[in-house]
Order: sequence, then C-alpha cells, then structure tokens
Amino acid sequence: MPLFAFLSLVHLLSATAVLAATPPPGISFPREADALPILNLPYASYRAKSYNKDKDYYRFANVRFAAAPTESLRWQKPQPPPKESTLQDGSVGSQCHQAQTSNFLSWYFENNQPASEDCLFLDVWVPGKAARGEVKDLPVLDFIYAGGYVFGSKDWFLYDTGLWLENSDNNLIYVAGNHRLGAFGFLAGPTVEKEATSNLGLHDQRAVLQWIQDYIYLVGGDKNRVTLWGLSSGGSSIMHHVIAEGGKLNPLFQRAVLHSPAFLPIYDQTTMETSFQNFADKVQCRGKGIECLRKVPVDALQKANQDTVLNAPVGQFGFGPAIDNTFIRDLPLNELRKGNFARGIPLLMSHHKNEGLTFASSVKSDKDFDNLVASNFPNITASGKDQLNALYPDKPGQSAFRRTAHFVAHYAVNCNVRAMAAAYTQNGGSVHVYRLSALPAVHGLDTFFNWLRPGISVHKKLDFNAVLHLDEKPALSIDIDINFDNPLHRGIASKVQSLIASFARDADPNRWRHKGMKEVPPTEVKDDGLQVLDLGYEDETVELDDLAPKKECDFWAGDVWTGRVPA
Repeated sequence: MPLFAFLSLVHLLSATAVLAATPPPGISFPREADALPILNLPYASYRAKSYNKDKDYYRFANVRFAAAPTESLRWQKPQPPPKESTLQDGSVGSQCHQAQTSNFLSWYFENNQPASEDCLFLDVWVPGKAARGEVKDLPVLDFIYAGGYVFGSKDWFLYDTGLWLENSDNNLIYVAGNHRLGAFGFLAGPTVEKEATSNLGLHDQRAVLQWIQDYIYLVGGDKNRVTLWGLSSGGSSIMHHVIAEGGKLNPLFQRAVLHSPAFLPIYDQTTMETSFQNFADKVQCRGKGIECLRKVPVDALQKANQDTVLNAPVGQFGFGPAIDNTFIRDLPLNELRKGNFARGIPLLMSHHKNEGLTFASSVKSDKDFDNLVASNFPNITASGKDQLNALYPDKPGQSAFRRTAHFVAHYAVNCNVRAMAAAYTQNGGSVHVYRLSALPAVHGLDTFFNWLRPGISVHKKLDFNAVLHLDEKPALSIDIDINFDNPLHRGIASKVQSLIASFARDADPNRWRHKGMKEVPPTEVKDDGLQVLDLGYEDETVELDDLAPKKECDFWAGDVWTGRVPA
C-alpha cells in the first residue's frame, strides 16, 4: 500500500474513533445495572443526580448554561459555556452571591449553600418516559426565584423537588436556573452602559430560556410550549422580559405565571451613576470604571455588595432592573401603557390581599412616610407629591403603617398586576387572575402554597443578630421547627399548585385544576378593580378585587412621580 494511502487510512480510522467516543446529543443509558442516565450536550455530558423510582423522574443538577462570569467576564452578558471532556455528576455548582437585607424576607429565603461568581447553572427534572424516548414534545415550566434581586437561589430547600412533575402526572419538564444578583447582576448607570452591560440578572434569565430553546428537545421537551414562572422579583422579571427592546425582542417563552410581581423602579440616570460610583468607592475604584472593578478580589466586591444593600434607603434594596436605554428602554408600566410589549402570551397571575404589610414595618409616623416618598422618588415635583398625597391621604384614625402598606402595595405589586392584565386583555389575550386572602395574606406567603408537599417542614435557627445585622454578644436566637403538613395548608396548596401545573400543561389553569375547585374566570379589567377568584384556606369566591383601582394605578403608569414629566 502506498504511504499516502496508508496515512489517509490511519487518519480516517482515528477520526472515526474520536467520533465514536463522542456520544450524540441526547440522553443515553449506560449498560451497567442501575446506572443513572447521561445527558449529552454538544459541550458537556451530565449524569443524572438522582432518580425517583416511585414517581419515575430524573433530576439533572448543576448543568452549566454559561461560562463563569469572572475576571474579564464580570459585568458582561452571559457567554457560551466551555467544552468539558470529563463526565459531570452535578456536584459542581454554587449559588450566586447573596446580600441580606434588614427585611425579614432575606432570612426567610436564606440559603446556606456556598456562593460564588461561578454560579450560572440550571437544574432539569425529566419524566422517565421522556428520558427513555417514549414521549416527546412535553411542555416546559421554567422557574425564576424570588429575592428582591439581591438574594435567592434555585437550590432553596423548598424548591429542591420534583413536585411539578408529580403535579402534572409526569406531563411536563421543569427547569430552574440561577441568575446574578445585587452588584454582580444589577450595576447600572451611564458608566455601566458605556463600559459593560446593565441588567445582567435579566440577561442570565434569558440565557436559561435560550438554553431551553437550544437543548430542551434532547430531553423530550417542546421549545414552543415554554411557561416562564416567577414570584415577586421573579414575577417582575417577566414584566421586563415582555417589554425588552420595546417589546420587539422575542421573549423566548410562550406563556407566563406571575405571582405578586414586585420591583422598585430605577430610572434616573444621575441617581444610578451616583449609586455606581458609591459602590466603586467602597473598593477604591471611584472614577476608574469597570476595568478597575474587574481586578478587585471577589471577597471585597461581596463586602461592598452587602454593605450597599444593608444601607439602602428605606423601602429599597439597592439594586434591581434599571432603564438602560437598550434592553430596558422605559419603565414596564409605561411600556405596557404605550403598547410596547410582546403579544400573544397567555397569563396566569396572583397577588395577596395584604401585599404592602411586609414592607411597611419601618414607617411609624407621617414624617417617616414623607421620608419614604422623598428617598424613593427624589425627582417628584411639588405638584406630583400633592397628587400622591391626595391618593394616599393622612386619614384621621389611620396609622402611618396602614397608610404606607396601602401605598406600597399599589406601586410595588398590585398595579403591576393590573397593568399586565389591562395590556393583554385589551389585545385579546388570555388572562386569569386569582387573589390569596388566606391570612396573613402578606407578600411572599404564596411561596409556601406553591411549594408545600406532604411531610415538608422547616428546621432552622433564627439568629436575630444576623437578621438585624447586630454585633451584640451573646447572639439572640431561637430554634424553629415547624411542620406545615396540616389540612388547611395542604388544601390551599394543592389548589394553587393544580392551577399552575394545569396552566403550564395547557395554557389553561382550569382544565386540570383541583377536583371540585371553582374555575378561575377570565379577567375583566374594570375601573374599580379586577374580576378574580379569591382563595382563602377553605373558601373560594369570584369577586371584584378592589386592590388595584384605575385611578391610583394610572398615577403609577405615568411619569409625574418620576419627575420626568411635570404635573
């Protein structure tokens, strides 16, 4: 055989060997008995972390969906994940850096897992029948966690479950990913817009959605039936996705569930730049830009992140989605009012009867109320403040706490629900809204209703010094051991969960709802509120919800309170 022909044959055989060693994309089952299946992606392979034999579903944990956003990739959009030749088993993965606030909610969602900048991982729960190729094109439910854009994780103890596969009789695929938080995910202002990228937490969420578009078919999912689901900051993230680039950007999901969508608007360029420079000053980078920040040790950045959040003005967390003039061009309520949003997305939404109580505890006098307004809306005109006080007057016999709770519920949560409902119903969209009146009916309580399951309990040590950020010794603490598996919670939880699972399966909350439960009616948007299904621990009634009236919500959908358009 001529030498050239021999070398060509060797090259061909070598190439064939390499191809044979690289498994085709999809799920493969090793020959070994009881070996867990492997998800083969073009860039890496992941062995399933666990298998629930009784319920027949697999969990693939800590699948990397983007490169580690460290060093030169800090404050950059998520980049494609690197290729990995070693089989991954789900043990490598961290939550994103967290920041506690003075609000009790930060303890409530506290997660004691290791945190790292290298945190852009997702989990996928896959029914066994889909993993084995017996079915395909299952709908997908993608969850965005709560946490005020400064704390939260896909791995919080309540979230770590195959509950949604069980609720759907193994007829959907569940995905949950991390996104960058606080200063790591939401630095904003002119310097950031020029030298880096704002709203990175939102871009991370979008990267998870893009991963679903690219790879969910490999586990039997349908990229054209993706439900994006979020609570609190997760819910308001969805609002920002539908108005991204003025509503012209493909949102990469086809239906959405928003629970108590909450955020604190960040819109003033001067204020954003001041906040950015104040953060940079904490690590000796004032006036030196993003390149300086990229060289700062991560521990110093995290310390500055925590300090910024803890010392944020009353009613704020320090970071969150901001107008950046490209991805987010205006406040969501303005964009929705103007018609600048992605059309054709069925919505399931909810909120609580007492949303504002969670955030009003620091206000004890009308002077405190005035200070809250001044710190949150520094550019409001005198006329605009007169309008605000007329909408939320200092009534005789009404405490400043109640006044504040009413005010915060509107501008932070309830009017967001109304704005989404109004925008989508006016364009012929399918919208269903329910209200939770189960006491105490405060912001965040639906987390338990969404995730409670038989046998779930909380075993935590509540350190008051940590929650209140005190250095006093000895620490003031109590041990908490609560079992939530009681008939009332289990009853309302199973109802709420059935609505979410039904909607994710069929874009209809009623088709697979809890047996005997009333239907959630199509939402009617009226001047004095929304037509909703009210859910208590036992009662269900269809009624007019007056917690988001047109007059107050029109004020928050305008520009008077921002100072951008004088009254």
